[in-house]
Amino acid sequence: MADDPGRPDGLPERIGTVLGALVVIGTFALLAWTVLRGVLY
Repeated sequence: MADDPGRPDGLPERIGTVLGALVVIGTFALLAWTVLRGVLY
């Protein structure tokens, strides 16, 4: 399950990275949705 056995604390770092990426993607998705809604309606 662990990609690097030398670092047992790699999982929290991975979770933080994934959460950060989700926040960025969600922000861009919300912005794109707002722009599209403004253009379409």
